[in-house]
Amino acid sequence: MELIPSIDLMEGRVVRLVRGDPQAPTVYSHDPVRTARRWEAAGADALHIVDLDATLGRQRDHRQTILDIIGQVNIPVQVGGGIRTPERAAEWLEAGARKVVIGTMAFHNRRALEMVLHRFGSERIMVAIDYATDRVMIKGWQEATALEPLKALGQLRHAGVRQFLMTSIARDGTLEGADLTTLRAAAQLQGARIYASGGVSSIDDLRRLDRAGVTGVIMGKALYEGRLTLDAARRVMAR
Repeated sequence: MELIPSIDLMEGRVVRLVRGDPQAPTVYSHDPVRTARRWEAAGADALHIVDLDATLGRQRDHRQTILDIIGQVNIPVQVGGGIRTPERAAEWLEAGARKVVIGTMAFHNRRALEMVLHRFGSERIMVAIDYATDRVMIKGWQEATALEPLKALGQLRHAGVRQFLMTSIARDGTLEGADLTTLRAAAQLQGARIYASGGVSSIDDLRRLDRAGVTGVIMGKALYEGRLTLDAARRVMAR
């Protein structure tokens, strides 16, 4: 199972939100590039970069920061946040991101999603299924769709998507544990590679996710607050 630290960017800082609330960010670093190098040195398999300002439609530009991270680490970097056109997806992939994480576009413009899948292949496209109260949320978790998460997963898999980032908004940033029920069901879909996000707080959570069949886990608050370390996680997962 891949262990992937998240670096969430807001106003030039590395932050974490609780349940997606942008009004109360916890700031963990004012140097995103240094943070990226820290997680690489600690043994991360990849880095998950989220431009929260782009997600929320704000004007702050994190492009150069993200490019600096891509250029200064040797592990794969996946980029998400506000990627709502094929052109934007192509921009990041051509700039060196290993993958892009697409959310709103996948639900509002299926043709655009198919275009980027055809151009770049399913290994470089990940679709975010963010959900609350059993509905997929888009536009920075501000707008509900009519789709249930597992139904959305099935539709997108049929459209050719193979990689999915599933986030329980109710658990994100809470350290309350992952939504194992939904993740187990998602991992059973043939051909789907599920990456889990939201609520991970301990080595036991990682063991449960591994047994559930997820491909990887996005790790945030638990890492930043020292609840677990990548080294300890790696040793336990190797047993």
